[in-house]
Amino acid sequence: MKFAIVEGKRREAEPGLSAICAGCSNAMVAKCGDLNCSGYSTMSLQETIAVNFPHTAKH
Repeated sequence: MKFAIVEGKRREAEPGLSAICAGCSNAMVAKCGDLNCSGYSTMSLQETIAVNFPHTAKH
């Protein structure tokens, strides 16, 4: 997917961006290589957990 919602605005994929799918509201992450960004992809379950529940000092 080329565009997704970042902070309430439709944006093209850029390195390091996390976004929301405009169609289904699922979490998405920009998939970027060294030369270009191919677009957004839905986050895997492990990526979603890492973003929403970061490790604390106890972990």
